[in-house]
Amino acid sequence: MELKITKEKVLEASKGCPEAKKTLETLFPEAFEDERYYDLTNAPFKLIGGIGLPNIEVRMDGNYKNKAFFLSSHSTNWEIIRDSENCIVLLPTKNKE
Repeated sequence: MELKITKEKVLEASKGCPEAKKTLETLFPEAFEDERYYDLTNAPFKLIGGIGLPNIEVRMDGNYKNKAFFLSSHSTNWEIIRDSENCIVLLPTKNKE
């Protein structure tokens, strides 16, 4: 007998029971993939930056649409580093052109 399972059924079965969720995540990791991402569809901003400033935008295309930020790179390098207070920060620096 062949059973058909959907993402919705897997997620519904995982509700309310942490042990079941852990097992289902092992069996069907793709059903839980979206839990890794923030939904930026209604983010309070779409664009930061402007003329001469680095741009950060909500990604509007591709497989990370509304899940990631697009960082302009034509004149900016981006690094994720720890600052002097051990906080993780996103540091834009100008490209040497």
